Amino acid sequence: MNVPAMQRLIAELRQSGISDENVLAAIAAVDRERFVSAPFAERAWDNTALPISFGQTISQPLVVAAMTEALRVGPRMKVCDVGDGSKGWPAQAPFDRIIVTAAAEERPQALIDQLAVGGILIVPVGRDPTSQVVERIVKSENGLQRDTLMPVRFVPLVTGALPVLGQG
Repeated sequence: MNVPAMQRLIAELRQSGISDENVLAAIAAVDRERFVSAPFAERAWDNTALPISFGQTISQPLVVAAMTEALRVGPRMKVCDVGDGSKGWPAQAPFDRIIVTAAAEERPQALIDQLAVGGILIVPVGRDPTSQVVERIVKSENGLQRDTLMPVRFVPLVTGALPVLGQG
């Protein structure tokens, strides 16, 4: 791991408004060099998206950090990181938090249905990559509150993959 480059990135994320120390520690702990091919290894800790295999990208660290911070994960929360946004994981629902790291064409109702009351869904939404935004959807007993967090460009959701379940 290129420690000076990682420290530079963490400083840049702080300057950009990321303040959750757990999020910053998680970003620092993941060796991005292991996920990019050799031609991009020198840029692994740059605050930019980089290509990986199968036409996918490793996301820009600022976007990952902002989305994760907006998720507001706390101890003992049930969190779902989505692999197939069209279905979610109904058998394991309800979830306290759901994060989607690929673009849905529209708000995924199946995932909203799988949120617990008080739950938060973070999801990039938009058909056209030039007009996608990250939305935070909070489910309450009275309905949904939606906030637009930032413009983004994400690859489309891949169907048929399994979600990753974890405890916060």
